[in-house]
Amino acid sequence: MKRSVLWILICILFISILMGVGKIVFKDMELTDYLTKTFKNRQIKEYSLWEEKKMRETPNYNNLAIFIDINSKSLEVFDQDTSQVVKRYSIASGKTETPSPIGNWKIITKGKWGKGFGTRWMGLNVPWGKYGIHGTNKPHSIGWASSHGCIRMRNADVEDLYKIVKHGTPVTIWGG
Repeated sequence: MKRSVLWILICILFISILMGVGKIVFKDMELTDYLTKTFKNRQIKEYSLWEEKKMRETPNYNNLAIFIDINSKSLEVFDQDTSQVVKRYSIASGKTETPSPIGNWKIITKGKWGKGFGTRWMGLNVPWGKYGIHGTNKPHSIGWASSHGCIRMRNADVEDLYKIVKHGTPVTIWGG
């Protein structure tokens, strides 16, 4: 274990030196960019493999539904076969002037997003706009009416939810 950690540290040090030398010696060449992209892509690939493994280990819930209570700022995932709550999360909902869409919907799209929408997106079939459940780069907004109508979650929470819900999962948004 100690050798592995030492080897990783030596590799990181070596790459850092190469990148620094590359900037000085190869000013006009793209060696630094190449090394940076290669290292970054490797990290992304390793994360994707890890995430796929975790998804395979997750129990296969076949009949889930989502209930979102705007008043209590909570999202509950429950198994419709057993009527038991499987997961519970805190959320942020729409502001008064841009409310979350009250009603019964379904998840129609899923995606890995970024920037202000956090790391995951689950789109709803709301006919009058683009609404969904997504992560956020503003975790301090959770627990408040602070979105433009979407349901915001902490990134770790939305990644957890993303793993277990499928296209067609019913979503009820209540309250407000």
